[in-house]
Amino acid sequence: EAGEPALAFEAWRNAGLFARSRFSKDDTYSAYRQALDLIPSLPSDFSENKLQQFFIEWADYAYDLADHQTCEMIYKTCLEIGESKQSPLLLGTGFSGMGRVYGMRAELDEGIENIERALFFLSKANSPGEEIEAYTRIGILHHLKREYKKAQEFFERGLESGKDYSDKRALDAVVNLQTQLALIDNML
Repeated sequence: EAGEPALAFEAWRNAGLFARSRFSKDDTYSAYRQALDLIPSLPSDFSENKLQQFFIEWADYAYDLADHQTCEMIYKTCLEIGESKQSPLLLGTGFSGMGRVYGMRAELDEGIENIERALFFLSKANSPGEEIEAYTRIGILHHLKREYKKAQEFFERGLESGKDYSDKRALDAVVNLQTQLALIDNML
């Protein structure tokens, strides 16, 4: 039945969230891998927003653990699915995430290049939270390169890009961006 893979995907995703709340890395990764394995069997009309949320949840968790290898696998998978679906949302999320991975590895120019690509796709995706997050990430990479004026410009562009903070991702992203902007303002 077409609904079964979608229900199983959601169940494994929720199991991953539960395991996270119990501070169990092994159980979290195991549940998220089960969900990941179900993606090819999901119906073609399965919500891109739900896929994006899944990739973000797992990648943010792996990022918090400084696990750049898992982050890379997640974001590359997001890019592959985004390419197959021709989804600006998933492509933008994947490129932004890969920019973050390059930043974790101190490969700042590659990170900036990926996030510039992300911003192109996200401008077409109607995802203010992810777009603001991408502006924050590229600003941080410029900050790490000691390009403080450029960092400030990207942070300010991020604030201008999204005035709708109705979803949690957008609100979290703008709080992070404003914190980064305050740090830069103190340096200039």
